Amino acid sequence: PEQDKLKGIQKLYFAIKDHAPTAYAYETTAPDGYSGNIRLLVGITPKGEVLGVRVIEHHETPGLGDKIELRISDWILSFTNQVIVPESLKDWAVKKDGGKFDQFSGATITPRAIVNQVKRSALVMLENEALLNEMAKKYAQ
Repeated sequence: PEQDKLKGIQKLYFAIKDHAPTAYAYETTAPDGYSGNIRLLVGITPKGEVLGVRVIEHHETPGLGDKIELRISDWILSFTNQVIVPESLKDWAVKKDGGKFDQFSGATITPRAIVNQVKRSALVMLENEALLNEMAKKYAQ
């Protein structure tokens, strides 16, 4: 079934123009936050441009890991307009791991979990373009 190919993708939505997807929005969960699961909402184009990432739910430590919340810090906005393609995968890590995303002082686990899950889930979407196009056609009818 389709869900097996779209591993880690929950609640998938399509933006469709002329019967083809122009963007996807989906929920995904980073399983490896400091204090457990971090639920994310990700917007991405079929070409791999991230339109935005937001945290829907988390249990990270107040004053440390909670900088992932937009009301506390603008860190989550660093994903906007970033492109994920095979050539850019090494950039998709926190700076401590050789990537381009900042971590927080004293809290690397939380941002690492989010960067890794955005990367993993975006790759699942990009690797399943044909399936997503078929699904979009069904929904567009």
